[in-house]
Order: sequence, then structure tokens, then C-alpha cells
Amino acid sequence: MFNLCHYPDACILLVEDDEQQLNLLRAILKRAGYTDIHVCSDAKKAAAEYWRLIPDIMLLDQNMPGRSGIEVLTEITKEKSGEYFPIIMITADADSKTKLKALSLGSKDFINKPYDKLDVLARLNTIIDSKRMHQQLKLENNKLGITISETSTDLQSEKQEKMYAQSKLAHNLLHDDLTGLENKKLFLSKMSEGIKRDELNSKYSSVILIHIGNIKLINNSLGHKYGDALLKQIAASLSDITLMVCKKYKLNYEDLHLAHFSGNNFVIGLSNLESNKIATQLCEQCVENLAESFQLNKMNIELKYFVGLVHYPEHGESLELLLQRADIAAFQAEEEKKNFCVYDAKFGEYAKYKVTLMQDLKLAMRNDVLELYLQPKVDLRNWKIYGFEALLRWNHPEHGFIPPDQFVAIAEETGIINQLSCWVLNRGLEIQAKLKKLGYTHNIAVNITASDLLNRKFIRYICERLSSSDYTPNSLTLELTETTMIQDPEEVLKNIKLLEKYKVCISIDDFGTGYSSLAYLKKISAQELKIDKSFVMDIASNQENQVIVRTIINLAHYLNMQVVAEGVEDILSFELLNEYACDCIQGFWISRPIPFDELLPFIDSFDMVEKKASCG
Repeated sequence: MFNLCHYPDACILLVEDDEQQLNLLRAILKRAGYTDIHVCSDAKKAAAEYWRLIPDIMLLDQNMPGRSGIEVLTEITKEKSGEYFPIIMITADADSKTKLKALSLGSKDFINKPYDKLDVLARLNTIIDSKRMHQQLKLENNKLGITISETSTDLQSEKQEKMYAQSKLAHNLLHDDLTGLENKKLFLSKMSEGIKRDELNSKYSSVILIHIGNIKLINNSLGHKYGDALLKQIAASLSDITLMVCKKYKLNYEDLHLAHFSGNNFVIGLSNLESNKIATQLCEQCVENLAESFQLNKMNIELKYFVGLVHYPEHGESLELLLQRADIAAFQAEEEKKNFCVYDAKFGEYAKYKVTLMQDLKLAMRNDVLELYLQPKVDLRNWKIYGFEALLRWNHPEHGFIPPDQFVAIAEETGIINQLSCWVLNRGLEIQAKLKKLGYTHNIAVNITASDLLNRKFIRYICERLSSSDYTPNSLTLELTETTMIQDPEEVLKNIKLLEKYKVCISIDDFGTGYSSLAYLKKISAQELKIDKSFVMDIASNQENQVIVRTIINLAHYLNMQVVAEGVEDILSFELLNEYACDCIQGFWISRPIPFDELLPFIDSFDMVEKKASCG
């Protein structure tokens, strides 16, 4: 298992003025096993506190009232030049210029908000490892110095040993511990020099960013040991590819820089080029070679990766801008389901659109201009509506109707998904309360994401909300997808346990498209299973899907789970599902999602149809 805490006794200083963020960060560290945690919420006192404690690591928020993280960093690092400062900056929106400034002052890394638990702990471990190694090498250097002064006969050999230790230390500070490639600091320095030379000599530079998309899945499913092993293999493969391209096109290897920036990002920098064609050919070579599978624990792992390419000066006249746009190009490759994209200005406009849309979404929540539509779920055993799935709708004043999958994805990327889920939960419970007053007792189902389910604070909010409202047990269903559950199965189980006393129904949405087993679903006490509509919509004409659906229904019934088939759009599908003893159905054949204003007339008209059918 991956060790989340290398040094439980490490002295950690947290500098953060936001109490909520501070408590979240402290909770992550405590759960990982760290015990010696100190906090400072006043940025003006942060430098003094640093020199009082001389911590193994300091986590410093960039945006604080009165004094910024950069100013605090400047005050600390001016005290002793050449000192190793184990400082990680915390930021939600720092630009590349700010990051470069922090790195030049001595900051070792960045942590982005909202926090990713594994990312935070991995970065802590890396910096603390480096700090301890730095201390050890410093001690070794001191010992070597004493030995040199005391032993004149071995002066030359000891001098060489000292030089080796210093060289090793310098190498480690500028190279990635895991892969041995250049780290971000060295890459920025070398490529900045190359771009300056190219500007003087009318040459070209290019930057290639390679984003590995399935590292997190491998870490969560197999363990970080295997994720690290895969990263090493990727680094070795990229080293071979770049060396081959250098030989083929007779490039100076000093003009090529291969770096590992983070857990899932590799960057290649090329300078002193006669044209940008070589960079394009290197990208094509990467795509061709990385397409091959990698061996991990006797398993073939197919790599999921996305490559972004930018050229200097065509796509930017600074390294910061080139890296930013390479990242945008890699993201666009992922959006378009390609391996490789060259930056286009329209990508940048799309990125701006996403940022604007995030701000508009916050405003829409605050002003209550979002809407919940409700799609009925019908019980085939008595032909009655037993509940509704609450589906979010947003009519943007400028862009019109925006599909939920689009703005929900943006909410997840930008860290406001929990706020959005809280809004949906609150409106769903309000609708349920209105129905209850009118004598209707239908179940309301709301969708939650992996970020929601793995957020203990969000789960506690649900519990508090149910405790403080006129909530009827078994009247709320939380729908979650299979892929949500595999990200951190142990944490999922713990959080679902907290909901048990409120008798909240757990429904597994889109079943059949993920990786979970029915046995695991039973372990988490799921009461309902929804067969993904991709198996249902063409069930009347697809025999394979008929077998899949019938098998899922039988196995789910064996485990005492209710089965809902979503995506029912015609009577033939209904008849087959009824024949297979499916419990419930949902889809356009019954009704499209409808606003609350149309809900009561629909319920009454549906009940009338049911009554007439029973009388006829």
C-alpha cells in the first residue's frame, strides 16, 4: 500500500487565514498520520513563526489579507541566502508569473485549491524527503569538511567526495526524484535561456506537454506503487524517443529538455530549431510509441494520454504563455478525444468561456435562476409513480440552454461542485416538502458526484439538512455512478454509513458502464440499481443487450436490489422489461423531465389513467 505519511513526526507549519480551508488541510494531514502540526492565521507573523519553528515543511497561502504569500516568502528567504526552504505555496488562481516569482524566491512547489488529498500528501512527502536528504547531505558535507581539515594525507580524495556530495545535492534539487528527469525549476531556467537565444538568432522553440490521463485510476485501483512504476516506464520511453529524434535530425541534445512537472504531466522543450516541423514530428513519434501498452504486475496497461504542442514565437513570446497554451492544447485534445493537438487561439477563447461560465454559474445559484425538472419513475408492479429524478436545468441569459453535463463538468474542474450539489439537494427537499403538504409522498432522487461522496463535510451537510427538515425516511434517493465508487472505496463506505440512520436510499446510476461488481454494490448497501440507457434504448432490436439487461435484473434481484431501467422510449422496450420482471422504468415513453408547475397535473392525469385501466 502507498504510505501517505513518510515522517509522522515532521514539524508542519500551516499559514492560512481562511479557517475553513485551514481545518480541511489540517484534517487531511492528521488523517494521514502527521502529529506535529502548527498553524498561523496572521500573514504578518508568518515569517517570525517560520524562524521560531524551523519546520520540516511550510504550507503558505498566496492570497491573504495584509500580506501576500510572495511577500512572506521574500521576508523568510532574505534571512539566509543559499538555505533550503521547504515551502509549498497554496493557491487557487495564481498565474504563471506569480508561480515563477515564488520559485525564484525559493518555494519548492505549489498546491492548488480545492485540495486533492493524495496530491497534497504526495507533494508533502516529496518536499519533506528532499528536506531530510538536504539535511543529511549537509551533515555529510560538514563531516567531510572536518575530515579534510584534520587529515592532510587524504585531502584530495576527501575533496572529491565532497564535490560528489555537493554535485549529488545540486542534481537532486534540480531533478525529479521519481523519474530522474529535469524538474520544473531546471526546465524553466534552461528553456528561458534557449528562448532568449532563439529571439536573438531568429530561431524557433517549441514546447510539448504530455498529460497522462489514467494515472489517478491506476493509483486508486492498483496502488501508488504501480502508478510510480508506470511513470518511470513512461519517462524511460520518452527519453528513448527524444534521443532517437535528436540523432535522426542531428539536433544538439543540449537544446532538448525533458521534464516531469507533476504526477501526470511530462514536458519536452526544444530550442535552436530551424523550423517547427521537427517538434511536430517529435509529437507524432510520441503518439506512435506511447500507444504501445506497458507491463505492470503481468498486466497490459493501455496508456491514456493527451499531447499539446505550441511554437515560439507563433503561440506566445514568453515561456509562461507557451506552457499555459500547451496545457490548453492538451486539454483540447482530451475534449476532442484525440491524442495530439496544436494550440489554436479558439482553444484559449473556450478556456475563457469556461471561466466566465463558472462565474455565471455561481451567480445563477446565488440568484436562484437554476431550475429543477422532474422525470417520473414508474413501478411496473402496480403501474404507479413512486418517485421523481431531479434533473438540473440552466437557461443562460446569453448562451441559452446549457446541457447539464457541460456545466457540471466545469463545476467539478473549478471546485464548486459541492456548492452546486447542495443547491440541488436543497431544492429537491423543498419540492418534496411542497408535495407532502399537498398529500403526495413521492420519493425524490438527486445525483451526486465523486467529489460530493468523498467530501465528508458535504455528507455531514446532508445529515444536518435531513435532521433539521420535516424529512420522511426512505423519501430521498442519492444516485451515484459506478466510477464514483472506485475512486476511494473505503472512504465511500464510511460516508455512506453516516447516511444509514436517515434511511437514505442509495441508487447506482448508469450501471453496466463502469468497473464495479454487484457484490461490492451490496457491500455498500445500495437498494436500487439503474441499468444504463445505452443498454435499454435499443433493447427491442439488440439481442446482446437483451441478454445483458436480463442478466443484470436477475443478479440484482438475487441481491434484493430494486432495478430501474432508464431510457425507455417505446412500448416494445416496455413490454420486454415487463417480461424480464424489471421493477421500474423511466424514460420519454412515460414522460420527459417536466418543471414543477406541470408536475401536479401530470401526477393526477397519470393516476386517472391508472384508475381507468384498473376499472376497465
